[in-house]
Amino acid sequence: MSTSSQPDPQPENRSDILEPAAGGEVASDASGIASREKLDELEASLDRSDVVPPPSGSMAPSPGSEAPRSAAAFSGMTPVAADGTAVRSETEESLPDELALTPEDVEDEAVRGDFMIRWAVLLIGVLLGCTYINDSALLVRIRTGEYMQGHGFLPPRTDVFSVASEGQPWYHLSWLLDHVLTLVYHGGGPTALTLLTAVGVGVLFHLLSRTMIPGISSWWGSVCAALVLVCNFNAFTPGPPLVLLLGVAATGLILHRWSLRPESTTPWSLVPLFWIWSQCDPNAAVGLALLIAFGLGQTFLQDNPKGFSLQGLWTAIGLSVLACAIHPFHWHVYEYPWTYLRLEQPETREYFVGVLANSRLIADYSSLLSSDFRAGASVYDWFGVGLIGLAIVAQLLNWRRLHWGWLLVFVAANAFALGSSRYLPMASVVNAIVATLNGQIWFRHTFRQSYSTDRWEVLFSRGGRAVTVLALFALAYLSVNGSLMGAGGRRVGLGFHPDLVLQTKSMEELAKGAFDDRPFHVYLSQGDHLIWTGRRSFVDSRMAIHARTGAAAQHREARASLIAGRPSPDAWKEVFDRFKVSHVIVRTVVERDVMEVFAKLLQRGWFTSRLAATGMVAYRPDLRSPEFEKFRQQEPLSHILRTVFRDKARPDLVVTGVRSWPRSRGTYDRWLIQPKDFESEGALTASQYGTLLEVTPNIPNPNVLRLRTGLALQTIREARSGLFGDSQNAKAYRRLGLAALALHGIDTQWLQAQNPQARDEFWLRYAIASYYSAQILDPSDFRDHQVLADLCFLMGARDWALHHMEQFERKLQELDPEAKLPEQQQAALKELREFVDNVRKTVRGQLGLGGTRMKAIQQALQDGCWRFALELYEEDITAFGQDPNSQDLIADMLLIGGRLEESWTLTESMETSLPPAGTPGGEVFSSKWRNSCSLANLMIGNEERSIQLWTEDQQSLQRGAAMSALSLAPLVIGPPPKMDLRPLLASTWAFNDLQQIERETQDAVHAALADLVCSRNQTAAKKLTDALERNPETVSRVRIVYYLSLLTDEPLEIEPPSLQIPTWGDMFAEDTPADPMGEAPKEPMPEGPAKPKTDAPPAAKPNEEKPSEAKPAASATSSEPEVPAPPPKAQTVDE
Repeated sequence: MSTSSQPDPQPENRSDILEPAAGGEVASDASGIASREKLDELEASLDRSDVVPPPSGSMAPSPGSEAPRSAAAFSGMTPVAADGTAVRSETEESLPDELALTPEDVEDEAVRGDFMIRWAVLLIGVLLGCTYINDSALLVRIRTGEYMQGHGFLPPRTDVFSVASEGQPWYHLSWLLDHVLTLVYHGGGPTALTLLTAVGVGVLFHLLSRTMIPGISSWWGSVCAALVLVCNFNAFTPGPPLVLLLGVAATGLILHRWSLRPESTTPWSLVPLFWIWSQCDPNAAVGLALLIAFGLGQTFLQDNPKGFSLQGLWTAIGLSVLACAIHPFHWHVYEYPWTYLRLEQPETREYFVGVLANSRLIADYSSLLSSDFRAGASVYDWFGVGLIGLAIVAQLLNWRRLHWGWLLVFVAANAFALGSSRYLPMASVVNAIVATLNGQIWFRHTFRQSYSTDRWEVLFSRGGRAVTVLALFALAYLSVNGSLMGAGGRRVGLGFHPDLVLQTKSMEELAKGAFDDRPFHVYLSQGDHLIWTGRRSFVDSRMAIHARTGAAAQHREARASLIAGRPSPDAWKEVFDRFKVSHVIVRTVVERDVMEVFAKLLQRGWFTSRLAATGMVAYRPDLRSPEFEKFRQQEPLSHILRTVFRDKARPDLVVTGVRSWPRSRGTYDRWLIQPKDFESEGALTASQYGTLLEVTPNIPNPNVLRLRTGLALQTIREARSGLFGDSQNAKAYRRLGLAALALHGIDTQWLQAQNPQARDEFWLRYAIASYYSAQILDPSDFRDHQVLADLCFLMGARDWALHHMEQFERKLQELDPEAKLPEQQQAALKELREFVDNVRKTVRGQLGLGGTRMKAIQQALQDGCWRFALELYEEDITAFGQDPNSQDLIADMLLIGGRLEESWTLTESMETSLPPAGTPGGEVFSSKWRNSCSLANLMIGNEERSIQLWTEDQQSLQRGAAMSALSLAPLVIGPPPKMDLRPLLASTWAFNDLQQIERETQDAVHAALADLVCSRNQTAAKKLTDALERNPETVSRVRIVYYLSLLTDEPLEIEPPSLQIPTWGDMFAEDTPADPMGEAPKEPMPEGPAKPKTDAPPAAKPNEEKPSEAKPAASATSSEPEVPAPPPKAQTVDE
């Protein structure tokens, strides 16, 4: 129910209501409230015999008298009988337990409820205003304000920020707002800008709360304002969109107040409002159109009272129109809406329709009637459309009393919205005002305006307002926990959005070492970031100037040529030559196939010079100048190997510790607090290096292998750095797995070059743990299953590979029911499924015939069915007992099954059950456990723990080798007198030493790789050098030499010393021919190698022939033996 226009006065004081006498009742009037006359009669009828008057000035009874019950009641004391029980007076017994509900009570509740709802909407608006700022156009406004402050006060007449529109006329209509934003930013930073937005939103909803008919409940108006709150969320930014909303709301309030006054005074406040509006928002002409529409409706359609003058209204309208012309760009203020709809919107829309299509952004620049809007509209847009329908319904209900001025305002506002959905927030403010006013008028003429205590009316009043309050609470809660905005949307917070800060920082890194200030970038927002960093853009978010000059069309043409090869792969050259562009800044963090873009650029000879978190810089291949060649040699990516392996690492990459385990999103994340989808700098930088790694061809070329190794290792370092900041980042884990898988392939090539059967699981376990972590965090990406299937094949787990391939096929068909795997994969999948089924049947049959579960599990593992073996173990976990070897096997089964935390916990818990030192065979198991535990700790980034365990294992193996040598020495254990065991003991010691030293070398290599992951290059080089010196014949020699050559930039020999033949100068000289008669050579053979001769021949003596003339060259048919060629030089990694 709503309040009446003239509410009845409520009783000023109810404290004079007295208790009735015995058997008496208080008479009341029709309103249910006791009258003064009845109360006087009641007071006179009280039994005076029970009351003893107190002394003057005192409330206490006289001595010796019993305190009256009425006095006890007034003094707050309870009468007590002789037996000690409380005595209840007749007056108390006759009073009701609670006061009866009156219409005044209902009205008072409604007034308080309306007040609370009105302020709740305003405060929620302030809350939504306190969100992170992610509009890059704001950066350009601040820099523009700084430019104006440094070059006078008025805006520049031509463009000074871009390359493509340099020197072209720039009609900067919102110049005064830039001054305000710049002052606020320099006064309080980004936080002050957010607070300014919150204040602006609060003022907006205060204006809406005042634009209502007095004397009628504001409940309906608050509901309409709440819908505006949701619809306009994206417009709550410090910029012209918020100014437009404030201008429309202020205009609506002024017109509404003017229409309520029959005396028709002049609304002078419109004049300063429109002057300020025109200096701060290019859409001030939209407000003028709404103002003129109101005047036309009021003049020609409205049934005005006799003597009603409109001169004051039209005077204010005319002066407002003239006030907008007091502007640095005069008449351009009036043309902007037409320019936007005719030129700016179509040009902007083309950016999202072409090669980088985005349906959501297309909807922002489309008509409300278009199919593009329906395809990409957000929930905020649909709330705005709902407000249009609500305003139509309200006007239809109030058709008899319709105000034609507001009807034309409604038509004009929604005509702008039909032309462009960018005007939908503005139209929603008008629609809310129209719906509120028409709804209030209809309600006043349809329903009784007085309150009553009718049950259903009270239920509607209380229940309806309670539901409204709960809905507003839900809206506030959804805003705080992020459900309203989505995981990637703007969240409640102060200052710049973390993504905006990161993009700005990344652009600073990319632009600070540029060859010149003539860049080309793919996205408009990149131009805003360039301007913020003090550089010039090609184009930017100021589409009004770039659309007018044609720069936007040329930018799109060159971009399409670079990315998609349209209309031709070389069409970009004409644009680049016209504007003397030297390089391209490509943003590679968007969800597009940018890897293909970079692959094409690299294939065409583009030079990638610099890389940062959100993009890369590539220079055109036809730049030829000494200055550019000198610049090229100084760029970081020109020396990627030096940067990764020899330069001092960045401090943020040398991170150690234990990161949190990946957790799948549960009920808490879905409904209570949505996790913020902000990617860290390390994770994004890892994506850039991972992109380069994927586009680098995997060919057996030493230089390419070096490049891929450097890119992969840097990808791991950056991803680790990002995961220590945000351990729940699925993309970072995928990049980690991609790089680890690439390094596994490179290491396998070097290992198998020396031993075809050699294998190392260091990078393989790194990769499988990373992809399982990504799958836990983001199960929607079915491509992880395809990679995991390959990894499980490499690990020998066939049934797990089958499981992941089946998951991949199932999720692929969920996305596209017509999609199928290639025939070759289908055949392999069928064969693998049959194999796994046969193993399961065979093992189950053996188990049913009385075989032990231990043997069944061993048989399943031997056949490569690790998933089935884990299933058998979990059916009876007591089968293994507490055997340490069995526990280690279980940990491996859990790891391959993706249960990473359980595997790590079980491995770490085995430390307490290790056999004591000196136990026969105990050291062998301890060494095996240290290796397993070290690899397990790599899964959570605890490389420090892994290095510690591998170092301990090396020391333990060295002690064991020393003790073994001492125990097998001939003087320690004497052989029996008739048997010489010294040859056997010597061979046994040599065999054990070879095994132990090879394990030491493997530990050293693993520890060095862990140091490389942690960016400790010098430590890794020392460990590898020591390992090679201690065991030069190791089977990992090629692998060690490869990494040492990267770390030291020195050529090393791949062949071990045992395969290197020492040579000296006369080693391959001609032998003295034997005497035909069998006599010995006249010159004896040298006993040892001769001193090496110099390369220059000895000087010839006088009258002596030169060596070349002393003996003619042997012919092809000569019977003299040929001089053998020297053996080839020992190969290095390069060769």
